[in-house]
Amino acid sequence: MFFEASDWATAVAAAEMYDRFLRTDNASILGQFVKLTERLGCTELDRKRGRIELQDSEVKDTDKDRAAEAVISWKSHLGIVRDTG
Repeated sequence: MFFEASDWATAVAAAEMYDRFLRTDNASILGQFVKLTERLGCTELDRKRGRIELQDSEVKDTDKDRAAEAVISWKSHLGIVRDTG
């Protein structure tokens, strides 16, 4: 939602770099990957360092809700009692 085309290109480059690191175990490649992900603000710490604050939207995650409903449904089918406490 917040990324521009250049950010996506950087993310793709970072993914390719990480893939290369996994295949070679070259520590310098991992260092470059970390720098790219920091620039993208991938972690909460990266965003805090960059003074970036994301606003929590009121958008409901329907996939998460459906997954929770499915788990509850399967537990009842399997006879697993729901833990209430």
